[in-house]
Amino acid sequence: SLIQEYLENTLLTGGCLTLNWHNNNIHPQDITGYSQLYEKILGWAKERNAWICSLDELCEWWQNKET
Repeated sequence: SLIQEYLENTLLTGGCLTLNWHNNNIHPQDITGYSQLYEKILGWAKERNAWICSLDELCEWWQNKET
């Protein structure tokens, strides 16, 4: 899938992939499968020790990063 390709390329290049996923808007009875896709992506990333964070956490990291 296209998402799998993005994930693999990001892993291979040591890059950063941003998902703008509004997971707080997923309906509990999601019939589209988006919640399962979201969970699958996060699981894939977690298995590979990716840093998964919110935008707030990313901003805090950059602000505290030593230059």
